[in-house]
This record gives sequence, structure tokens and C-alpha cells, in this order.
Amino acid sequence: MTGMRLQDKKNEIQKQLCKTRASSEPSRNLSSDLPATLEASTRRSKSAKGRGATPSVAIPDVKGLEADLARLRLDLASTQTARASLQARVDELSKDLTEAQSKAKSDSKRLQELAREKVMAERKLKDWRDEERGKKTLVENVQDELVSLSLQFNMAEQRAEKLKAENDQLVERWMRHKGEEAERMNEASKWT
Repeated sequence: MTGMRLQDKKNEIQKQLCKTRASSEPSRNLSSDLPATLEASTRRSKSAKGRGATPSVAIPDVKGLEADLARLRLDLASTQTARASLQARVDELSKDLTEAQSKAKSDSKRLQELAREKVMAERKLKDWRDEERGKKTLVENVQDELVSLSLQFNMAEQRAEKLKAENDQLVERWMRHKGEEAERMNEASKWT
């Protein structure tokens, strides 16, 4: 019977161990199973004493407590293993977070630098466009002036040609007039 009880206890511990490993909160299982285990052991001890059992009957209770203790130690070991792996994960995530924060900080600085460069480039572009507009207006004014001067030059050339033609006519008429006058004087001097 004691062998059977030990086998049942062993099976029960193995089931509980599987549950504990599967559970995401192994420490809660330990604390909730411990009072139940102690209560069961106390009841077994009291019932064994009440029946007038021999001290050899108390030995399975000690063995049961030892089995419970072994189970609790296994649970504690698995809990510590889980805690260690979770701590390692927390440390890794903390390191990643620190790296991400420093990268975000440097990215933020770079973003601010780029924003300043963009503002300066936009300002230069605006100045360049204003200068270009000014130069375009100046070119248009020069072209208008050139057209105006070209018209004035053409008109002056036409006037000069007209005056030259008129001058040529006057010179020709004057020369004719003087030629005629010279001929008259020549004719008058022949007769005198």
C-alpha cells in the first residue's frame, strides 16, 4: 500500500510539474500548492495518530513531505530558470531600448539639421528666384530700350538720308545756279 501511495504521489508530482512548466506563472502555482500539500500531510498525520497507528505509518507522511519538498524544489528550480531567462530577455530588451533611444536621439538631431538645411536651401532658392525675376525685368527693360534706340536710329538714318538727298539737291541746284552765273559772266565779259 505504501508503494502504491508513493507511486500515486509520484504521478501527482509529475502532473503538477508538467502543469507548472506549462504555466506562465510558476511561482503562483508553488504558493497555491504548498498550503494544500501541508494540509494533506497534516490530515494524514492526524488520522494516523487517531487510529493508533504505529510510528512506521508516519514514515510515509515524511516520505510524502520529502516528495512534496522535492516537487517544490523542482518547481523552484524551474521558476528560477524561467526567471533567469526572463531577466536575460529584460536585459536584452533594455539594451535594445537604450540603443533605439540613442539612435532616435541621433536621428532627431540629424532631422533637425536636415530641416535647417532645407530652410536655408528654400531661402536661397527664393533669393535666386527674386534675383532671376529682377534680372528678367532688367533684360526686358534693356530689350525695350534697345527696340526704342533701334527705332530712333532707324528714324535718324532715314532723316540723315533725307537730309543728304536734300543737301545733294541743294548742292546740285547751287552748282547749276553758279554754273549758269559763271556762264553769264563769261558771256558778259566776251562782249565787253
